[in-house]
Amino acid sequence: VPKMIRTEKMMRPEHPSDPPLRHLAKEAGALSYTDEGTGVPLVCLHGGPGSVRDFRWIAPVLTEHFRVIRTEQPGFGGTPIAACPEPDFSARADWFVRCLDHLGINQSLLLCHSLGGGYGAAIAARHPDRVAGVAMIAALGLSKHRGMRSASLAQLVTPFLRFSRLRTIMMPIIREGFRRGGFPRSVPDDAYVETMRMVAAIDFRAHRKHLETMNAPCFIAWAQDDPLVETAISEVLSTTANAGPRHVFPRGGHNLQKTMAVELSNALKAWSATLNLNADRSLESQ
Repeated sequence: VPKMIRTEKMMRPEHPSDPPLRHLAKEAGALSYTDEGTGVPLVCLHGGPGSVRDFRWIAPVLTEHFRVIRTEQPGFGGTPIAACPEPDFSARADWFVRCLDHLGINQSLLLCHSLGGGYGAAIAARHPDRVAGVAMIAALGLSKHRGMRSASLAQLVTPFLRFSRLRTIMMPIIREGFRRGGFPRSVPDDAYVETMRMVAAIDFRAHRKHLETMNAPCFIAWAQDDPLVETAISEVLSTTANAGPRHVFPRGGHNLQKTMAVELSNALKAWSATLNLNADRSLESQ
């Protein structure tokens, strides 16, 4: 049974980090991302809906130790859905590694939030030489969490949202559901629709296989007051994933990388120090 470390405080930097968004050319992967700091590459994968802004509070403390690269999934932020239309874990993992190739990153740590954990596990399982470790924050488990279960009906109509009349009828319901889950009103409708499509495509059997076959050590953190992912889901994930630190926060909600930015960053720094990693700078940032 993994050792659980409870953390009580809530801390984050005085100011967030919002560096300019960069873009790979379409022929090089069509990825939008940010790149800041120096040291061991730490690549961030957001959940749905999400963007590089999901890591804006933790980045200032991470960049003291890591080269932080925040990425945007296809269909979110500046990355077009055409970059990788298929939302399944394997297709996205292979696309993502191609993007890392163009950034000149041979090996990195992955910092995955929420649904991003499914893609992080797939990358580590399918491309083991590219991943030194996977950190999962409030991450996707091995079964539907309460946020998914509450949106089950909406997920059924996801394939039909391309029809304008049905989309007009369903969007107020979908919007309200996401807002009750704590997502801001600034999220565009297209991001909600793409999130529903990603969730509908989740293959929990494939996710379990990725977790069981990946070689990389796994850092897992969650909050007991997460309104979307209940503690039982995270506990099962923590016993299935590879060995590594397990951090349980009594509070902090679904976005620990915002509410517990300092504590989480310190834990990640301590973990990375045990992995004997080397900095790997990309041509893109030089």
